[in-house]
Amino acid sequence: MKNSSAGAKRALVVEDEPAISTVCQRVLTGEGFEIDIAVNGNVAQDMFS
Repeated sequence: MKNSSAGAKRALVVEDEPAISTVCQRVLTGEGFEIDIAVNGNVAQDMFS
């Protein structure tokens, strides 16, 4: 995951169903979050390395 500015709210959504991850992204973006999406746990782990 990329570094964000200080104080920015970020969320990582780990979901293999595109429709669900899209809904999560829309809701969280609407609440002011910067969103990263991973389709599975392996991808999520890779985002942190």
